[in-house]
Amino acid sequence: MKQMKSLKLVVLVICLLIFSSLFSGCYLWSSVKSHEVGLIMNDGMKISQVVGPGLYSNGRWFAKKRNLNCSALTIEWEDPDLWTKDKQPVKFKVAVTFARQKDSKSVTNMWNNYNIEARNDEALAKLVLNRIPRVAKQITTRFTLDEMLGIADTQEQVKGREALQDAMFELLAKELNEFGVQLMDIGANDIGADPGYVAKLTEKATSKVAVELAVQKTKQLNEQVLQEKAQTLVEMEIARRENSVAAEKNKVYQFNPQAYELEKLRIMGTVFGNKDKIWIIPKGTDLNLFMDSGKVVPVQ
Repeated sequence: MKQMKSLKLVVLVICLLIFSSLFSGCYLWSSVKSHEVGLIMNDGMKISQVVGPGLYSNGRWFAKKRNLNCSALTIEWEDPDLWTKDKQPVKFKVAVTFARQKDSKSVTNMWNNYNIEARNDEALAKLVLNRIPRVAKQITTRFTLDEMLGIADTQEQVKGREALQDAMFELLAKELNEFGVQLMDIGANDIGADPGYVAKLTEKATSKVAVELAVQKTKQLNEQVLQEKAQTLVEMEIARRENSVAAEKNKVYQFNPQAYELEKLRIMGTVFGNKDKIWIIPKGTDLNLFMDSGKVVPVQ
């Protein structure tokens, strides 16, 4: 009899637990994953506590727990009709990575004021997308197109796309923080210039290359002229020294007639061959006709 009563009691407890789980809000060992935050609502409506990953139980009759996804989400936004500081049309495409904030204040603010966005990722993405255009339009008008592309001539503006992204990050982060979202990254994936402007940039680049080549060619020619001048000076110095040496050698013939005669005979010996004929014509002789197949060398 006692066993029957105990069994009935156990069955009653089990039925009560099942009934409670079906028709009340209490929960047992409910998990919050690593990419989530848990909203503990003891009365089923108002947030009592924001908790991190773990297992939670609550035996209150109306208790509820809701989990919010806090993992990173990425969206892409583009606008083909933006304008730059120098009044150039520009096509702009950015990728934005964001996530719901995990601190209690931010989570509570989002749940109370942006409830659909707190529970639904697509709704949150639309909310973020609505904030991007006004930020982008403020930023693009701060930069010239050359500065955006990173080809500006001024040294302090060579960062280009990096400076553009930093400026957008600063403004958009403030916008998203208003409804409990953390901006994690923003990247300008595409900055498209007008085709006519691109053609002018190409022409400018080609002209710049041509000028650089001309300057380089001029430098090369100047260097070549300098080398030739240097070579001429070397050759002139060699000739001057050779002339000085020859002049010194010739002084021997100037002061020594015998040496001069011997040198003359040596040179004549190199002129005549073994079979050459030589006629010595005395001074004052009248010579009207002379024929010979050999060489004729008048000797005074």
